[in-house]
Amino acid sequence: METTQKPHFGYVLFTFVMCIGGICTEFYTVQLFRLAQEVQSWPKAKGVVVQSEIKETINDFTALVVYKYDVAGKSYSSSEIRVRGTTFKSQSEAMSFVKKYPVGAEVSVFYLESDPKKAYLEAGLEAAYYVMIVSPVVYALVMGVGFFELLKMRRRHDEQFGDRDAKLADHSGL
Repeated sequence: METTQKPHFGYVLFTFVMCIGGICTEFYTVQLFRLAQEVQSWPKAKGVVVQSEIKETINDFTALVVYKYDVAGKSYSSSEIRVRGTTFKSQSEAMSFVKKYPVGAEVSVFYLESDPKKAYLEAGLEAAYYVMIVSPVVYALVMGVGFFELLKMRRRHDEQFGDRDAKLADHSGL
């Protein structure tokens, strides 16, 4: 037996907003993906790590690696390691990341030629970037399908029962 209850408008609105959120997230992740690709072609400079530690917050751990480098006789420093950031859910993941960059280590720094203060230590795409770019699409599709299914259910209900629900509400004294 098919349900006769009309889906609440709040559910429809919720799925619509979540679908839009997935689409917006996708635009953001595409920008990160493209930047990660571009960094590979940036010029390199020699640098040195001056700070390497883990910062703990309530929910996660961030690898903080600060390095200095010179471009065209001018000194710069940065803490950007990779485009997708260096925040981890476990302390052991953050620790293994920080161990790659001990204080005093010489590093190759990818810097933006037109703005040398923008730099990263790691370039290129790894598996996580592909997951980042695909998951918002899947999420938006699921929410979009849910949104249209709820709209169809509301329309079918209205076709089947017409204004009966509105009339019942008027006669109930509410």
